[in-house]
Amino acid sequence: MTSYPLMKIFYGLDVHKWYYFVPYYTPAAIVSAGMGLTVVLIFQKTGLLKRMHASLD
Repeated sequence: MTSYPLMKIFYGLDVHKWYYFVPYYTPAAIVSAGMGLTVVLIFQKTGLLKRMHASLD
């Protein structure tokens, strides 16, 4: 819902329903989630995630 005004501006579509933009936003969300997961897995494999967790304790 918060991305609706930005999507309306960037895509330039005159649509009055917020759910129309879901197909446009979904691929970006999936790619971002994959990138985040990749970073976490790399941190876990190198041991950096464990050190970061230990430094917070």
